[in-house]
Amino acid sequence: MIMWNEILFLLDGTHKNFDLIEKNDTGIPSQLTTGDLLLRKIYASGPYHVGIYSGKYVLEFTAPENSKFCDRITSFSSNSQSGTVNMKSVKNFIANKPYHVLRLRNAIPQNFSDLVEAHMEYDGVYHPLVNNCLHFALRLLEVGKRLPQQRDEEIGMDDLEERAALTDSQQHGTEVN
Repeated sequence: MIMWNEILFLLDGTHKNFDLIEKNDTGIPSQLTTGDLLLRKIYASGPYHVGIYSGKYVLEFTAPENSKFCDRITSFSSNSQSGTVNMKSVKNFIANKPYHVLRLRNAIPQNFSDLVEAHMEYDGVYHPLVNNCLHFALRLLEVGKRLPQQRDEEIGMDDLEERAALTDSQQHGTEVN
């Protein structure tokens, strides 16, 4: 199950165990290092999509291309299809959208290139709450499903709606009651 800290990571694009290297509304990142996370906005007030820089390309894990939109966003889908691992150029991954570049404060695994090779064949079932783009990227950094040194709490839909409303109001300068 996705944890509150992971939701915050996807909504805010920051985390205490990662340094923010670059943040931009357009353009191409200029300070990339192997193992950096690239977080690109999915839509203006929505969460970030996460990819990981492999030294030349960005790897991402996505829902199956033929899945319905509602199957991609609901945890109640009985549609158990393997996700898709894609390798894209940085430009194609960013796609002219706002992005953050985050770098793990600890060193990346020494066997990172081997992990990338192995994960290119990954055929795990994509699930927005238990196996998504963030989980995939964190596994490549060997920090697993959950972020290190963070108190994890399971969340409910009320928490998600409240956080989404808060994030939206902060971006638009309005108050949420």
